[in-house]
Amino acid sequence: MTSSDVSIVAKKSRTSVPRKRTGCQTCRKRRIRCDEIRPACMKCVRSGWKCDGYRIDPVATASPKSGNISSVFAMPITSYSIPFKVPGSQKDRRLLHYFCVQGSRDISGYLPSEFWTQTVLQAGHKDAVVRRALVAMSSLHLDYATSDSEGKSATCAETLNFAAMQHLSNGFKLLASVQDKHTGDESDEIKGLIKMFERLDMQASIFEDDRVPVLVPLEWKSEGPKFDSSTSEQAFNGLQDAQQKLVKLQAWLYRFINTNAHLHDEPKESLGAEILQEKESLFRGYDSWLAASNVFEYSNQHVEQTLHGLRILLIQFHVCRMILQSKFPQNTEVFGASPNPSAHQILDLAEPLFQYTKRQNASSNATKSTRRNFSLETGFIPPIFALAFKCSDDSVATRATQMLALSQRREGLYDAQTMANILAELRKSRDSASINYLNSTFVPMEEENFTKARYAAMTWNAPLSETRAAELLDHLQLFDGCTVIDLGCGWGEILLRAVSRNRDKITAVGIDTDAAHLERARALAEDRGLNVEFNQQPASEYTGLASRAICIGSSHALGGSKAMFDRLSEIVPKGRVLVGDMIWNQPPTNAALELFGNDILTLAELVAASRETGWEVLNLGVADQREWDDFESKHRAGQRALILESPESPFGQQLKEELAKRERDYLTVYRGLLGFAFLVIGR
Repeated sequence: MTSSDVSIVAKKSRTSVPRKRTGCQTCRKRRIRCDEIRPACMKCVRSGWKCDGYRIDPVATASPKSGNISSVFAMPITSYSIPFKVPGSQKDRRLLHYFCVQGSRDISGYLPSEFWTQTVLQAGHKDAVVRRALVAMSSLHLDYATSDSEGKSATCAETLNFAAMQHLSNGFKLLASVQDKHTGDESDEIKGLIKMFERLDMQASIFEDDRVPVLVPLEWKSEGPKFDSSTSEQAFNGLQDAQQKLVKLQAWLYRFINTNAHLHDEPKESLGAEILQEKESLFRGYDSWLAASNVFEYSNQHVEQTLHGLRILLIQFHVCRMILQSKFPQNTEVFGASPNPSAHQILDLAEPLFQYTKRQNASSNATKSTRRNFSLETGFIPPIFALAFKCSDDSVATRATQMLALSQRREGLYDAQTMANILAELRKSRDSASINYLNSTFVPMEEENFTKARYAAMTWNAPLSETRAAELLDHLQLFDGCTVIDLGCGWGEILLRAVSRNRDKITAVGIDTDAAHLERARALAEDRGLNVEFNQQPASEYTGLASRAICIGSSHALGGSKAMFDRLSEIVPKGRVLVGDMIWNQPPTNAALELFGNDILTLAELVAASRETGWEVLNLGVADQREWDDFESKHRAGQRALILESPESPFGQQLKEELAKRERDYLTVYRGLLGFAFLVIGR
């Protein structure tokens, strides 16, 4: 071979270049060139293969100070391990890291969402636009989660709402375009996008309740059987399966209500057979969903997160079913009943979620300064707000408003504290209208009426919030077959809450000497369908045994705080007791001692007294100032309302002076000085 021949061969040789390693996992296994289209490469889609997606280059993931690549994958996600080869500043990478560690989880809400934890991250790995959107979203989420709540003007809220709806509309168009281009494509990515848009579509209709969902079949007749059979008594495949089938039912419900809104006030006789048939078909769909959820819940052992996710779905389910029950023909008893046990049962489902959120925020994976949670998925805020807004039962509205005010949470367009403020203002407006009406129809009030009104505005006769009450009942750990006694039960609200958790599975007895309180207690139990025995007798004369006991604000009936613990040890020789008793937060003044006497202990003395009688303190808490202010205000509210109604009543004027004195004493003598301790003790 001549030198010229060698030269020709050299010119024809292929230039050596590094082999690309950025294709999808499926194409790499098949050893073919990947087109790297995201979220799924078209070579896999056209060939009928499942695209396994794209992984980050291990070299890029490795810490610059580490030479051992395998050790990087063993690092916990809480460590700062975002690849330095990702374009953008160090701040951008930190925000992406925050999204991976916490943001995606919070945005997903109480239910798992592969869209937020996987799909958007895969798309953002190569697509600069998606990546920048993720950085912006992560920054906004972090700012919201770690900053204090601040009000937004109505104009600002309306502008943001309009922009959100416009973006959603554009998203529908893009989704339709993708579906047209990939007709017959059943890839997981396309399915995931459709499911995400179905949930967003439903969110928009919940916020604007006259909006008809877009992604719902137009003809229910052809789709009705499909909906009925979509949720059989077979267990769901998982929470996502249960959620998506419930979303379809919700969309169908809202389409049904809004397209027939003109028939809202029509009697049943005027409604067409088609309307009644569709309503019946919806009922069958909801009943089938509930049956499937029961099979899912009880067929396997589930972790706490799964059970809380199921609670969210059940809250949404029950509120939607109440809405359906109240329509076509109109049934005012569904939301107009007072008391409303169905609504309280829904609130019972929601209460444990607050503690779950608190524990999540306190976990090692959470941002240390987290104050609020923000999710883009629907959780409990919209249904709880709807329940409080629609229900005539004041106790439901009060309880729901307190839940929302304390939740520090936002879900989509629904901010919990904003919703709580709306409900509070609405209640003020209703109260004002009620007082004006009563004033215009003046009826003289006698002493008996003022006596009954003393406790009318109170949920319980203690400085106790809804949230704390739920926590205390959690610590009491009621169990099937146990007997619980409430000594000095009053009208029995805390005992009724305990029974509502276990229904007919526990034996409950309330003891009190006040006949009016016991009459109210029996009426509440009957209205809520609860089996509770209420007896009129002194608490000190009770001789029965129990495995659980409650004694809140009744130590005087048992001979004082120290004697109370001795008596409780006789009634509950082995078990748990919930005690609530007054304490001094600070050394009492002479004026305070004159009002309350010398028998009140400090918190340390109260705890010591319990231990001296063989009890161990399992949980301890003290009423905060907000609980005290609410208690004192409600203690006077009912009677003051009657005073406004009966300005010429002599007894009313006398009572007005007494109420003014108590208010002065509270503000000048014992506010902040007198406390109230809650102990859960066991032996």
